[in-house]
Amino acid sequence: MNNLRVLILEDEMVIARDLQNILRKIGVTNIEIVNDSTEMVNMYPDFLPHLVLCDINLEEDYEDGITLCKQMLQNIKTHIIFITANAKDDYLFRAQGVKPLNYLLKPFDEEQVATTITLALSKPEVQQGGCKKINYSELLTEGEYNILQLIADHKTTSEIASQLFVSPKTVENHRRNISQKLGLEGKNNTLLTWVMEHKDDI
Repeated sequence: MNNLRVLILEDEMVIARDLQNILRKIGVTNIEIVNDSTEMVNMYPDFLPHLVLCDINLEEDYEDGITLCKQMLQNIKTHIIFITANAKDDYLFRAQGVKPLNYLLKPFDEEQVATTITLALSKPEVQQGGCKKINYSELLTEGEYNILQLIADHKTTSEIASQLFVSPKTVENHRRNISQKLGLEGKNNTLLTWVMEHKDDI
């Protein structure tokens, strides 16, 4: 786990240090701590965390951890474990929009925290994160990007052609160009498989 980066957003430094110590005990050494939204916004684009331990309730009137994580996930591939002392339904409902891996409730049980974080860091999708998201709308032409989105909606070539008022051959040409730009092999269903794996990023 030495190569995995973990960012802690926690405005209570004692708690942040406790989490840092737990991380070190399970073999995580690449750790950064931020205490407010400004530090968070300045830190994550360069640090590119694989995992973020994020306090939901910050001592700021205009930001909370959920809002910050939504903004961050638009720009980088990372995963979230939320920290909260308040398990109110409205917070948990809003937090679900970020698709967190888990929640840590204060006060902590050290062993439970260690297990939760270890399981999170062992997930392939977490280990493959920690990078900037590609803006596919800039990589592809407008027509190609529209077709990519329709593929993500499970539309067939003939359905896409009908919806866009073009021929199936034109759609196939676009699919081929998209595959080349994404560095995919030209096998059947390769693009569809890729789209299903990256649907949340499109």
